[in-house]
Order: sequence, then structure tokens, then C-alpha cells
Amino acid sequence: MASSAAMDAFFEESDSHIEIAEAALLELEKNKADADTINELFRAIHSIKGNAGLVGLTEIHAAATEMETILDRIRSGKETVSDEDRDRLFDDIDLIKSMVNSAKNDLGVETESAVTAGETSTPDAAKPADETVARAGSAPTSAPVGKPDKAVKVTAKSKALASEGGGTDDIQKKTVSYLTFFLGKEQYGFIIGDVREIIIKKDITIVPNSKEFVAGVMNLRGVVIPVVDARKRLGFSERGDRPKEENIVVVENDGLSTGVLVDMVDDILKLEPDMIVSADKALGGLRDSSKFIGGLGKAGKSTIMLIETSSFCDSNEEFF
Repeated sequence: MASSAAMDAFFEESDSHIEIAEAALLELEKNKADADTINELFRAIHSIKGNAGLVGLTEIHAAATEMETILDRIRSGKETVSDEDRDRLFDDIDLIKSMVNSAKNDLGVETESAVTAGETSTPDAAKPADETVARAGSAPTSAPVGKPDKAVKVTAKSKALASEGGGTDDIQKKTVSYLTFFLGKEQYGFIIGDVREIIIKKDITIVPNSKEFVAGVMNLRGVVIPVVDARKRLGFSERGDRPKEENIVVVENDGLSTGVLVDMVDDILKLEPDMIVSADKALGGLRDSSKFIGGLGKAGKSTIMLIETSSFCDSNEEFF
């Protein structure tokens, strides 16, 4: 099981997402073809799914995956929500809510009403506001930032999932778990042991004269950290097809945290040694132009580019 801080954060954020999902389902009873409401419901369920996977609540993850599959079909086919779909979605959200409350009871966490009343909080909220990111050439911490968000931390359980994995140097020796995400239609992954948390939505402050691939800085519970645009870092051309709701994956290297702006976090994927091909073998002569890729993962018909955190978020590199 994940640390108590991670579970508290999961419960707090899940309560919010469940509330959004219930309101969206009620709205769909009035208008079954409202695309904005369907997308809002999808984002809430996708967040529950991803966060449940990170803290090891597999049953909640499975129920959310089922809801996401139904909603993805509706969204991609531009269908209206049938009565059958709506009833199934209501049943699934009730099941998820019940499982979240059951997990709270198992862990002795306060009831939903107590959380809503603000009687619980994550220990990270107590961090001093004047902590700063110690990166060469880092931006000043006085930059204006938005309200700190609620986020699920990737700690004990999640790192236990990758207990066999260390850095990408060991990429072909052991089973390794990755947090996967999308950039356009392409799938990428960070070793989950390097992932600190996922931010579902966050305000980013632009810093003048920063490197082209730097999106800006953000306030992570009193700590100002840089945010790298993964698309620009990897040399993507701008095509104007960015999603409305991007995610930020906070990764850690040499004790320093960096936010990585991605299109959408997908899932946790465990790769066996025979499912991973080293970058040198897979990319050959292209290796120099793909210096951030540590290897390629094969999962079914999917190919996942495995990012090398140490080079992608180099603690010695000046971002500003």
C-alpha cells in the first residue's frame, strides 16, 4: 500500500472527481449529446483511473477503465449517450464511490464529509513556502503562480511496483514499471521510480529568456519548479493539435523535481526484459538525435519510447 500521504491525497482528489462525474451524469440526463459534458466526465474518470493505478488500488482502476472505455467509444464515434450507457455509467460511478469509501474505512481515513469540511490535509501542505528549486540558473521564486492544486504523490507503493528497476542502465536486465503518456498519437514512458506525482491541471508562469523547450515554472505546494514542454524537448513540430487538458508529470533526478508537460497520462505498464530493446540497438545511427530515449518497449501492438530521466531532466542544465 502507498504511504499515508499518498493515500490521503488520492482520497481528496477522488472525492472531487467523483463529484464532478456525478454532476456530469445528471447533466447528461438532460442533454445526451452535450460534448463538453461528456469530455468533462471522461477527464474526471481518466484522472481517477490514473491515480488509482499509481497508489495500487487495482479494483478502482479496473472500474474506472470500464467507464473510460464506454466514454471513449462515445467520444470517438460522436454518439449520444444511450439509456443503457447512462445506466451503466451510473452503476460504475456508484461502484467506484463505494470502493473509495471502503478503502478509506480499511485505512481508518476520515469520512467523506470530514474531508469535505477540510478536517484532513496532506502533510506536504505544511512545507515552508520559501522552499526553492536548486537548479543551475533557476528562475526567481517570486514569480506569480496560481493556487496550488491537489495531486496524487507517487511514493511507497508506486516505487515498489518498480522495485526491480533502477535507472535505464539496467533497462534490459530486470522487469521495470513505467508511467506511460501520450504526445499526439505516440506513447512514451518514464521509469515510475523517477516519477514523484501527476498534476492533473496547473497554472504555469512563463519566464522571459528561458530555453525554447521550457514552458515556465509552477508552484508545487510552496516549491517553485521548472516545467519542460515534452513536445518541444523531443523536437516535435507545432501542429496546433494540443489537447485542452494537458497533464504535468513531476519527475525527480538528483534530488531535484521537474514538471514535464505531456498531452495525457495513460497508465502504469510493467515491461519484462524481453519486451525492451536498447536504444543503441533499436535506433542505431539515429541514436545521437534521440539522446533522451533509453530504449523502446513492446507491449502488444504498441511501441513505447522509454525516456531517460537523467538526460531529459539534467540537473546540471541551465533552463533559464
